[in-house]
Amino acid sequence: MSSWPSKKGLGVQLSYGVDGSALYLPRVNQEYPFIFAKERNLGVNLHKVEYSTEKLNIDTKLHNNYDNVSGRNYGKNEEKIFGNEDELYISEELLKFFNKESSQFLSNLIYDPNIDGLMKISLVKIKKFDTSQAVIGYSSGITGNIANVSVLTNKKTKIVDKTTNKVYEILKPEFLKPFQIDVISTIKQIEFSRNYYEEELACPYMAIRTNDTVYILKIFLKNKKDEVNLELIGDLSSDSFHNEIFADLEFNPWDFTQFGIIDIRGNFGIYNIRERNLATLVKAKISDDETTTSIYNPEELSNFKKIKWSYDLNSIFLMDRSSIYSYNLKDFTMINLISANTWSKLLDFVNINDKLSILLTSKEIIVVDLSVLNKAQRLMSWKHFLNDKDPSLKISILQFNKQPDDFLVMIYSQTHSLVYCIKFGFRDGFIKCLNDPFPIILNNQDGSPLQSILTVPIDSVDDDIQFCALFEMSTDLEIFVSIYSTISNGSILSTNERIIEKEEEEIKRSISPITVEAGNVNNNSIVSGENSYLRISKTQLKALYSKLTENDDISRNSDDTTEEEEQQQEQDEEEGTSKIQKYAFNISSTLNNIIQSEDEETPFKTLFEISDEFPTNLRDFPELDSMIEQLIDHFKDLSFYNIDDLRIPNLISDVDGQYSIANIFNFLLKIWKGSSVDVSDSDLRKIGKISQFLGSSLVIFGKKSNDFLHQKQINTLSQKLPKELSRMVDDWGSEYTTDDLENSLDDNTQRSSIYTSSTLPSVKVAGRARTNTVGQKSSLIGGVYSQLASSQASDNDGSQRVVSTQIERGNFADRNKRTVLNKKKKKKKKGGFA
Repeated sequence: MSSWPSKKGLGVQLSYGVDGSALYLPRVNQEYPFIFAKERNLGVNLHKVEYSTEKLNIDTKLHNNYDNVSGRNYGKNEEKIFGNEDELYISEELLKFFNKESSQFLSNLIYDPNIDGLMKISLVKIKKFDTSQAVIGYSSGITGNIANVSVLTNKKTKIVDKTTNKVYEILKPEFLKPFQIDVISTIKQIEFSRNYYEEELACPYMAIRTNDTVYILKIFLKNKKDEVNLELIGDLSSDSFHNEIFADLEFNPWDFTQFGIIDIRGNFGIYNIRERNLATLVKAKISDDETTTSIYNPEELSNFKKIKWSYDLNSIFLMDRSSIYSYNLKDFTMINLISANTWSKLLDFVNINDKLSILLTSKEIIVVDLSVLNKAQRLMSWKHFLNDKDPSLKISILQFNKQPDDFLVMIYSQTHSLVYCIKFGFRDGFIKCLNDPFPIILNNQDGSPLQSILTVPIDSVDDDIQFCALFEMSTDLEIFVSIYSTISNGSILSTNERIIEKEEEEIKRSISPITVEAGNVNNNSIVSGENSYLRISKTQLKALYSKLTENDDISRNSDDTTEEEEQQQEQDEEEGTSKIQKYAFNISSTLNNIIQSEDEETPFKTLFEISDEFPTNLRDFPELDSMIEQLIDHFKDLSFYNIDDLRIPNLISDVDGQYSIANIFNFLLKIWKGSSVDVSDSDLRKIGKISQFLGSSLVIFGKKSNDFLHQKQINTLSQKLPKELSRMVDDWGSEYTTDDLENSLDDNTQRSSIYTSSTLPSVKVAGRARTNTVGQKSSLIGGVYSQLASSQASDNDGSQRVVSTQIERGNFADRNKRTVLNKKKKKKKKGGFA
């Protein structure tokens, strides 16, 4: 394995825009002699295949009684998992406590680092036929207390590339009815035994881990390939370990009868499965002193702990948030391989093959070579720039069968439903990053965060096209299964239901947003974008499809018509006029009710929406068009918009650009005929029904205005205003005439005369009559104050008071004229806002 130029111990470091150091290798490629560790187009981008998502309907009720599970008599341990329900008792106080705290335990905002691997796939041996069958184990139930084991079968599915119209046939995995076990407590982990030597070897054991118990079961299939059977081998209680909560478990890939366990305090141990012994779970000796079998660190506050088997059968890896340790099972020694307590935290650790591992930290994705005993070599790292405060980030690895040297790293989180994907692989002996990261948005329609994901490669005939099945489990334990492919525009080959879904999307995309003149409708009723599309539910489309195919034998040749069909056609033509009249009467009744209603605003509706008895099997389409034209002319209080007003491309209108159902019928007839000369009566009826549906759906209406409602709202608000503001609102927007201005001036002059005749001369107003400088104003004010201080019996004093009053009146009237003129200009500005 060749290495890139890098600083010792770090490996090549890559990120967005960082390609790493180059190697000059002209012998490999003379045209491009410099090669880099980062490529952009050697990887794959996965795209979800359209209509491939299915939700697994999990039944929370147990279908298997406890007595159906065979096994030895293990006394109290057996009663714990398979006990009699009548013997169980929960006190009222404990039940109240659980009800109070359950919302916290089940909240998506709370992250439990000890929950991992609630979905796993394995091979199970069939005893009678000596073959293997794939099974999947997963948890369910309100509190996650039910373990399910289900057989995975393959269903032939055809996928079409809508760009090239090429069809691919794959085997899509499907769940069969599961075998269920209630373990009472919340399941934290499901694990299957596996084997490094032979990937196809069926390893029979399954482990279920809860907080305080580990159950070991044997899983096999008897006579039928779809019938799962379980046998309880034994259980391990935390009381017999170190009396702490279990944190992680993993089977030994070198010996599937052995597994390792670790608790939240870092205590770890190895156990052997001995089916023929009285004590079926036997603890292996891995230390002379039990105090050394722990990675407890008082500075480490997280309960996150993991145990992994090394690439050497005599050593194991132990992990917490800050370190990875290697423990030798022969000489009982421990070495700290990796420390990350300086600037990042360890989040997840996954083995890829017998040499490489992927380490996820809060800052980087690191490819590590751990094949050398007691040594960790960083080969490559990618700085991902994900949320470094998210402890729920985890890794899932996808390897396609046709590209065993490549591996797609998928990072997911409990805080969202987005998966971060980046592909690594080997080229010419060098580890490379094969493409830029790309996201996958999963199928949690309700927005539930991810609990875990699982990918299974699917074989295809074409070497250039890759398929995989992606299982995703939300924190609510709902499971979705989707098909992903390197085809950018793939879709499941249509069935009747998927044809309807496809047509629904095409109809939605073909209709432009509704745009009308602002004066014709209420502005509050005008919407734009996706909200203005005609909403047609899947149920309505299915009902329409059933009407299109009723009374038509599709399996029979469409060209073979019978006498009954001809008679039916004649009868339809005779009844056409009466059906149109009945249809017009129903529409008129509904529209009259809408016009008379004053309680709420009327949204846009189509003619198809307001009548439950739409006429079918019509042939006289001009008569139906005439009825619609008369309908529009008759109802003047409603605004009607046809296909031209909606600004849809003029594909099915006549020369004059006028709307008609007959034009739609002729347009569809040309498409339907294609190269054939004649169209059967059965197809003609179908085209007629589609034309009527489209035509009535493309005529919309709504009230021209809702002045009554608006006036009612304004009156209600005006009654709550003070009188002065209410008068202002009433006069808002009104125009002044000459008479209004003269009346206003007279009123103001009269009010000013009354005011000045009953008061003393105003110093402030008199001073404004002739004031241009500060000195003049001070002199005048000083003189007036002197006059007010002198005797009131003096003639001079009386004459001066008269003169001052006359000056005040004259100037006050002039000032009021200017003020009223200014008010008139402000009134016009207010009127512009109405």
